[in-house]
Amino acid sequence: MDLTRLGYREIALRYKLTPIENGADISFSSKGKPALTQDFDLKLGDDVQSALGRLVVRWRFNAPTLNTLLNVVIEAKQRLNDAEKARDQYVVLRQTDPEAALKIWHEAGDEIGVHEFGPEACAGAIMVVLQSLLRREWNDLNKPATWETAGELIGGHALGPIVEAAANNFRHFDEWAREAIPKPKQMESIQVLADVLGHALAPNGANHQFRGNKCPEILTAVSNDSFETLMDRFYGFARGLAGL
Repeated sequence: MDLTRLGYREIALRYKLTPIENGADISFSSKGKPALTQDFDLKLGDDVQSALGRLVVRWRFNAPTLNTLLNVVIEAKQRLNDAEKARDQYVVLRQTDPEAALKIWHEAGDEIGVHEFGPEACAGAIMVVLQSLLRREWNDLNKPATWETAGELIGGHALGPIVEAAANNFRHFDEWAREAIPKPKQMESIQVLADVLGHALAPNGANHQFRGNKCPEILTAVSNDSFETLMDRFYGFARGLAGL
């Protein structure tokens, strides 16, 4: 079964999204006009139906690309390992064939760079998309307090805050690197990421380990390198956010 190609109702049934299992009708305002969402889409059903329906539609359109990006991150781990082993040959050859050793050093170094920076970009893109989808649901539900607690907790945090912290890391890690002691807003995200990855932090965050893009590590923590696990946790959080 290709999870990236599940239909609307298949997803609703798989994750017991009962309010939208049979779709939803157009809503009308008190003036008898078709109701609109906060961002001026046509509203189908009540707030919960509208939020979940819009989430499923957007997920379905993003799922194939999210899966492709996840696979890039997973495959890069092995390619990075292979490149690091290849670079080890430099030590073996540098005494007997310096020219060949230098060629291996540069080629392996390029491969290592590609398989470090590429997955960082892919994992960061995943986090930004997930954050956008889930915050849109949250807004459609009129900003419930369950953002911090919905679904399965990882490192003491719900999926929504985790992907938001990771998306912040993706967007701002260069700014974080320039602060000897994180600013309060930066520290909020850094603390979440540290909890998820099991990193100890100084009380003021000094010398923290998040001065680079940590999205691949966070992606592994929330997905176990499995698209199905990522999808299950995504909808587990979405259900909890909607009070299901």
